Amino acid sequence: MTTVLAIDVGGTSTRVVVVDWLGGCLGRGSAPGANPTSRGGDVAARNIVAAVGQAMSETANRTEISTAVLAMAGSPALLDLPALSASLKSLGVNCALRIRPDSVAAFASGAWEADGYVLSVGTGSVAARVKSGELARCVDGMGWLLGDAGSGFWIGAMALRAAVAALEGRSDPTSLTSLVLQDLEVTGKPLISRPGRAPVLDELIDTVYRMRPVEVARLAPHALQAAADGDRVARGIIDSAVHELLTTLQATWEPATSAPAHAAAPVTPVAPVPASPSPPVTPVRDSLGTAEIDDAVPENAAAGLDGPVVLSGSILHPDRYIGQAVRTGIIEIGIPPAQLRTAHDGVVGAAVLALREDGVTVDERLHARLTESIAAAVADGG
Repeated sequence: MTTVLAIDVGGTSTRVVVVDWLGGCLGRGSAPGANPTSRGGDVAARNIVAAVGQAMSETANRTEISTAVLAMAGSPALLDLPALSASLKSLGVNCALRIRPDSVAAFASGAWEADGYVLSVGTGSVAARVKSGELARCVDGMGWLLGDAGSGFWIGAMALRAAVAALEGRSDPTSLTSLVLQDLEVTGKPLISRPGRAPVLDELIDTVYRMRPVEVARLAPHALQAAADGDRVARGIIDSAVHELLTTLQATWEPATSAPAHAAAPVTPVAPVPASPSPPVTPVRDSLGTAEIDDAVPENAAAGLDGPVVLSGSILHPDRYIGQAVRTGIIEIGIPPAQLRTAHDGVVGAAVLALREDGVTVDERLHARLTESIAAAVADGG
C-alpha cells in the first residue's frame, strides 16, 4: 500500500502520522517540540526522528512512503537536512523530504479549500493569506526575539514580568505572582543572595535565566486561567494579546487595507473587569476601546474577503477566554461567523499537504475523513 508521511513541527510538540490515500491513519508518533529556532537544530532533528520512528513502527513496515512532508515552525536553515534525510531513510522513509510552512499546514487543518486566511497561535504566533494552497502573505511568526506578538511565549513573558512587578511593588498585586512562583518552584531560598533584593526575587532571577527562552511559554496557561477567574492584571495581559493578534490577522487581508494608523497598544498590567469570579467574555470593542478598534481596522476592511478564516493553535481553543475574545473581535470587524473555522490538530494539515503533493485531490469529504481518522488514532493512543 502506498502512503504518505506527514510531520507537524511546533515549539511545544512534534506530531507525525502515516496516512493512506483514503484518509485513513495507519500510524502516529509524537515527541517534544522541534522548532530549530527555539530548540537548536540538533535537538529538533532528534525529536523529529523519534516521532517518525514511532509512527513507522506502528505500520510494521507494511507500507511504502511515497511522499513525506515536514510542516514546520522556525528556520529550516538551522537543520542539517542531509543528515535528517539519512536518519529518516534508516526508518524506511526513502523519498525526499518536502518542507512546507507551518502556517499553510495550519490553514489546511481547518479548511479543505485552497484559498483563505489563518491565525495560528501556540508557543509562537503567525497569520497568513493562502492562495491556491500556497503561502501568499505571512505576518509575524518571527520567533520570540523579533515578534510572536500575542503568542504563548508573549503571554508567558508578560505574566512573568507582571509577577516581578508585583513583588517589587511597582504594580498592583496579582494571583500571577503565586502561580508563577509555584510553577517555577521558587521558594525564596537563592543559592546566592544579593544585597538590597528580596530572596524570592534573587531565586526567581537565577531560575528564569537558567531556562531556555521558549520555556517561558509554559506560564501562559496561568495567565489565561487567572484572566478567566477575574484577575485584573491577567485580564489586561490577555486583552492586549487579543489586540496584537487581531492586528496581525488584519495585516494579511485582501483586498489590501492600509496599515494601522496607531502603534500597537502597550501592555498594561491592569484593566477593569467585572466583579464576578468567572467573567463573561468582554466584546473586544468594549475591552480595547472603540477608538483603538476603529483605528486598527479601516472601515469595511473585512468586505470582500474570500475564503474561510481558520483559527489554529492551543492558545485559541474556543473554550478559552482569549479564543472567544479573538472570535468575537473578528466577527465585530465584519467577518461572518460562518466564515470562521477551527483547526483542532495541525498534523491534519500536514497530511493534507502530503496527499496533495502525491496528486490526491483533498475535497471536503476526504478532509473530514482525514480529520476523524487522525482524531481516533490520537484517542486510541491516549
